[in-house]
Amino acid sequence: MDGTDIALLSIAASAWTGAALERESTSALIKLASMGLDSDSEALSLLAPRINGTNENFTVITDAIIRRSEIEFEYVSSDLTKQQRRIAPYSLRGQSGSWYLVGQDLEKNSLRTFRLDRIVSEVSASKKSNTYVIPDEIPDQGAEEVREIARIRIRKNRGHQLRSYATVLESDEEWDEVSLPIVDANWLLRTILWHRDDVVLLEPSSLRRQIVQSLEELRVLHG
Repeated sequence: MDGTDIALLSIAASAWTGAALERESTSALIKLASMGLDSDSEALSLLAPRINGTNENFTVITDAIIRRSEIEFEYVSSDLTKQQRRIAPYSLRGQSGSWYLVGQDLEKNSLRTFRLDRIVSEVSASKKSNTYVIPDEIPDQGAEEVREIARIRIRKNRGHQLRSYATVLESDEEWDEVSLPIVDANWLLRTILWHRDDVVLLEPSSLRRQIVQSLEELRVLHG
């Protein structure tokens, strides 16, 4: 690889706006680092916040991948429990409007995929570098997929249990509109009913119908 190739690789790795830190751009940065050459890391850090669907942890994970440093974070699992995860990060991938982290789960000793919007804490990275090797080929791994997203209005200072799993979409003086992954529809139904008029489900319509039916049954039962 001559000087021109190296320069082009560095520029491409730092400027792929549409697919920043997808498999190809991550590989490019790692290749440069392995050769003892720097890409424009400042340009890269400015680029990350402009990518749709990313969050504040994106840059931390990106840097950890380049340095081959282990990371830790709290993650909402499929049963809506929060679990601490320790990961050797391999790559970041965009798919269907969401960003996914692929890496080796060091506690479970298996390759796992995590949706970035289900990481509910700051990602902390180890100060130690080159603590693992990224495989040349990373198998496609499916995250614990959520079939639907609920859109809910929650009264200010209410619904803290729901808020802990939600992303705020917009707010006014009295209400916050949030999105929430539907992992367990029955749990979500019970929780919304428990909060009474402090929570209003907007979507999906199928769950709205179940809530209306449940309220009708309660009205008949209790008069």
